[in-house]
Amino acid sequence: MTGYSINNITVVAWLAIFICAIPLIGFSVATLQRLAIARIVAWIFVVAAVLFVERTSTSEPYGTRMLLIVVSLLWSMKAVVYVEARHHGRCVLTFWRWMGFCVGWIGMRAESFRNVPDKTFSDWREFIWRGLIRMLVGGAFVATAWMVAHGGVNETTEIESWRRWIATALLLLGLSLTVHFGFFNILTGIWRYFGARCSTLFRAPLLSRSLAEFWGRRWNLAFSEMTALAVFRPLKQLPGRSQQVTVLATIGGFLFSGMLHELAISVPVGAGYGLPMLYFLINGIGVVLEKRLAFLDSSLLGRAWTSAWVLLPLPILFHPRFLAGCVWPIIRL
Repeated sequence: MTGYSINNITVVAWLAIFICAIPLIGFSVATLQRLAIARIVAWIFVVAAVLFVERTSTSEPYGTRMLLIVVSLLWSMKAVVYVEARHHGRCVLTFWRWMGFCVGWIGMRAESFRNVPDKTFSDWREFIWRGLIRMLVGGAFVATAWMVAHGGVNETTEIESWRRWIATALLLLGLSLTVHFGFFNILTGIWRYFGARCSTLFRAPLLSRSLAEFWGRRWNLAFSEMTALAVFRPLKQLPGRSQQVTVLATIGGFLFSGMLHELAISVPVGAGYGLPMLYFLINGIGVVLEKRLAFLDSSLLGRAWTSAWVLLPLPILFHPRFLAGCVWPIIRL
């Protein structure tokens, strides 16, 4: 996987040390006494941490850059959401509970770790078992993608376009099953064993009957939690007519998600800027529009509507440069 190799071991080692320091700095930032100051410092810290990692890793392969940027973004954003949780009285974490929340969990609700360790949840094994099964299924899809791409094709032969795109679809599905529905469920089960109030972050998204349900309650709840805490709720407090403020907060939340995906998708490969933002803007507009559409009360029509808005513009989100730099190297395409 040349996209995930290391060109300069010294640079990557120093970046790893810096990234490991992010939770320590974030905890100090989040414990500042005044909310306004803590908010400002937390956001400055996010920008500075991600910018430093991005600028320092320019000589590394695209996939390696992506991983470094994503981890620095995820861990530094934990300080932003913990500032909101701490100063609004939802929880105060000890240092080790903070480390579990920041480093060991993907979700963004700090209060889930308020009493860890605590009484074990009885369903912890179910999450782990479910995660293992989905990881196996996901691995089978990745293996199938490899076979579609390389089966009967010599290394010197150009891979046909149809093979490439079928393999890409299978690979993306396999990676999602392995990571989103597999590994994250295993992580949920482990933390529920220790009494953390964690739950699955991907909740049967195929059952969504609206975009609001898909993005808000079923798909990647870590992102929706982060957006709600960091953007939507603060914007909802702005003065003005309730409906207009809600629309502004909704679009603002989707643009924020687009910006985070720009950092994870376009920035590592240095191309495709604006496309992930456009994808989330399109879906934000869809969420605003669907509130006026009565036909979505139908389960079948609602699912068709949701699938169309999510899937049809997907090539905008996963643009060719990102696929070539970070996805295709996984199966040596």
